[in-house]
Amino acid sequence: MKALFLIATITIALFAKESFITKGVKEVKVVKDGHTYVIKREVPTIPKQYQNTLRGKIAPMKVAEGIETVGELEVINYIKEAEKSEDIILVDARTEDWYESIHIPTALNVPFMLFKDRENAIETLNLEFNVEKKKDGTLDFSKAKTVVVYCNGAWCLQSIQLIRDAKYSLLNLGYPKEKIKYYRGGMQSWVTFGLTTIGKGK
Repeated sequence: MKALFLIATITIALFAKESFITKGVKEVKVVKDGHTYVIKREVPTIPKQYQNTLRGKIAPMKVAEGIETVGELEVINYIKEAEKSEDIILVDARTEDWYESIHIPTALNVPFMLFKDRENAIETLNLEFNVEKKKDGTLDFSKAKTVVVYCNGAWCLQSIQLIRDAKYSLLNLGYPKEKIKYYRGGMQSWVTFGLTTIGKGK
């Protein structure tokens, strides 16, 4: 029994020693809206809601032609860029209860359901994404932010609803494809890598 405990302790210690985000980078510090966040990797404790992937439907790797699919390193890079630029935003497309339970540091909750109604969708685009509604009712995307959108993971379609499938989704309203980034792995991948999270249920 002592031998097993010793092996487990050594394994955990070795893992912790090698828990780099990428070569030579153990953590990323970000200051956003007056808060300091430190993103790092720790021995993962997978929250209950992410231990089961046998639900939902498997999302495609590509949401639409012209929209880039990104992974964890790209998301971290965008988070870091957003520290100095108001033109980039990390968007959690899940419902408020999912977001409050656990989310990625600096993420803004923009539930996909807001894009089922035109008025809510346009108001959200204006308030959060810097899209202007002109007097003639058309939308001006010239100053639109680059949005990095995620949800629960590859089995969850909430981000795809916001990007593509809701009646008044980003694409249906004309949002520029080059300003949309899709983090397909979402929370499932993020927690599997032991990356820092925020929320009540972490």
